[in-house]
Amino acid sequence: MGRPEPGYAPTMPAVLRRAVMEFGDRPFIVTDDETTTFAGLDRRSRRLAKRLLALGVGKGTRLGVHLPNGNDWAITWTAAGRIGALLMPFSTLYSPSELRRALRIGDIQVLIAPNTMFGADHGDFLEHAIPGLSECGSPALFLPDVPYLRTIAVMGRCTRAWATPVVDDHGSSEEIADELLDAVEREVVPADEMVVIFTSGSASEPKAVVHTQGAVFRKTSLPTPGVAPPGGCAFVGQPFFWVGGLQNLASAIQSGATLACQGKPDPAAALDLIERTRSSMVIAWANTTLRLRADPTFAARDLSFIPQLTMSGGDPELRHNSLGMTETVGPHTGFARPGAPPEERATPIPARLRGSFGAPLPHIEHRIVDPATGATLGDGTEGEICVRGYCVMTRMYKREREEVFDADGWFHTGDRGFLRDGYLFFTGRLTEMIKTHGANVSPREVELALEQQPGVDQAFVMGVPDAERGEVVAAVVVPADGCELDPDDLRAALRQVLSAYKVPRRVLVLRDDEVPWLASQKADRLGIRDLLSR
Repeated sequence: MGRPEPGYAPTMPAVLRRAVMEFGDRPFIVTDDETTTFAGLDRRSRRLAKRLLALGVGKGTRLGVHLPNGNDWAITWTAAGRIGALLMPFSTLYSPSELRRALRIGDIQVLIAPNTMFGADHGDFLEHAIPGLSECGSPALFLPDVPYLRTIAVMGRCTRAWATPVVDDHGSSEEIADELLDAVEREVVPADEMVVIFTSGSASEPKAVVHTQGAVFRKTSLPTPGVAPPGGCAFVGQPFFWVGGLQNLASAIQSGATLACQGKPDPAAALDLIERTRSSMVIAWANTTLRLRADPTFAARDLSFIPQLTMSGGDPELRHNSLGMTETVGPHTGFARPGAPPEERATPIPARLRGSFGAPLPHIEHRIVDPATGATLGDGTEGEICVRGYCVMTRMYKREREEVFDADGWFHTGDRGFLRDGYLFFTGRLTEMIKTHGANVSPREVELALEQQPGVDQAFVMGVPDAERGEVVAAVVVPADGCELDPDDLRAALRQVLSAYKVPRRVLVLRDDEVPWLASQKADRLGIRDLLSR
């Protein structure tokens, strides 16, 4: 299938140079209280890149980032890309124990974090996450729970002994010559690994998906569903640490688009920002758009410039949708097939294509296989969706290639669907992974967290349909003999160890003899799901 060639070397140094020349003083990131232009992005990321070099960060250094959406996130991403560091963004929804686990799994060497996050002292959070950190008397770290971590670089003022300050536009650092940074940038190539995105796996450990600079920038140089229009402005409600945020950053820096975003969601402030920037689209999950429409100030505003908010979205069955995932830097389908007749490009699409998720994007291949045998299935026959192409991850961190790809280089997605006349139809998941509010949740991870709570003998977790979120996490728990369990108490305990979106919204306490069981003595998960769906 080949690969797209964007007309310049698809690396951060080359992309940034082109962006500065073409877009200059145009805004790149706009938040409630700060704007960074493309030229400002170059200046500020240059300063941070030098600081990182002075800290020993270079090509391949595993650089963790725990920052909210905003200017600092974009500047850090750009600086890391300029020097070839391997960026590992972490969810701001993580609990302290989840962050500790991610730092360990990612073998993080340097962590960049803010001094405050969402109004709270982030140093307290980090000391809770990393055992022994509060006792460290110097910035050089050697802690068994995070054995590779040597430096925590803090943006903003922080007086803790373990913190290493990060320079900003008003500070100074060990001076690194421009000639050295330029020499470093010349050694960054498209094949360099650029980013590792963490996503829930089917087991309790998260998957760590690795993408190269070339894959990220080639993919986002093409027309792709769900990104800001070239030269326009979009409000991005998706976090930058997930693939939707990443693809918008990489697309905007190439197309000259402006991204308006918030560190902490606030519907009224978001609407103020949308009005101020004249954003033409909202890039977010459906419930974010619903919250904006439901805000008490919505009716009094003039939002005629953004029909997405003021008009009904219409029936999704009448148009081609798109299907994407972390492993393909976002969508791998969308739009009409190449050479399609006008009827397939119009809305509504022909009745035979209703429910289509579009044709494969350029330079991406699909095939449908029998999950049991791996045999390729014919047109219209449902099976597992496999994908192959330039934008598919280069590997999974800490996984051998044979664990991730088959012998012909196909990635088996775990999604179920079929092809018809060149269009992909998605019908569900082969696995039990829960998809809630755009995020993957591993049922086993939540089950393990529940079974570690006092008085819980067994736990069964699954997704149940929800009109707003697609699915919500729900659980059946069986108490140990002689114990009583309160669902609200269990949910409160889980919030201490899991991200909020992983905490079951529905918890049903049943005796062992009330749980549906199969003749094989395994839990009847369909029966349990039926109980939770009532």
